[in-house]
Amino acid sequence: IFGARVLDVSLGTVRAMLLVAGARWRAAAISFAEIIVWVLAVAGVITHLDDPLAVVAYAGGFATGILIGSWVEARLAIGYRTVHVWNAHSQVDIAAHLRAAGFRVTRLSGAGISGQVEVCVAIIRRRELSRLRSTIQEVSPHAFITVERTERPLGGENLADNARRRWWILGPRR
Repeated sequence: IFGARVLDVSLGTVRAMLLVAGARWRAAAISFAEIIVWVLAVAGVITHLDDPLAVVAYAGGFATGILIGSWVEARLAIGYRTVHVWNAHSQVDIAAHLRAAGFRVTRLSGAGISGQVEVCVAIIRRRELSRLRSTIQEVSPHAFITVERTERPLGGENLADNARRRWWILGPRR
């Protein structure tokens, strides 16, 4: 019961993330397996309702499945993020460092409370986020960074490469 619940909740977490990322068919396929496992888990609990350990195993499997499912989802790192960086230290050109590291960055000029600031905007694949953050922290540890979930970007030079790399997870673009 515990193992079945861990598996079905983990599958459900990954299914939800695929659905949010637009991979409807893959999410549907995972949901098929998820529900089969769920039915077996529920059947196990109903068959052993007189055993409190069966109910505890069901609940414990749910909680553990949430942890494992979120761990798997973080490793898959599906989707895109928009990163905004505000840099008040004019002696450091964050955009140049990010470009040198292979990121496509738009640099804007801004004005903050204490003067001019560099504002950088990058739309990246989620799995690149930790590398981008590390690059920024190395060159400007006091930069202010925000990250937002982003729908699939449309346009730009690198989308054909992204589509080929991601096809196995998200399917062809429509």
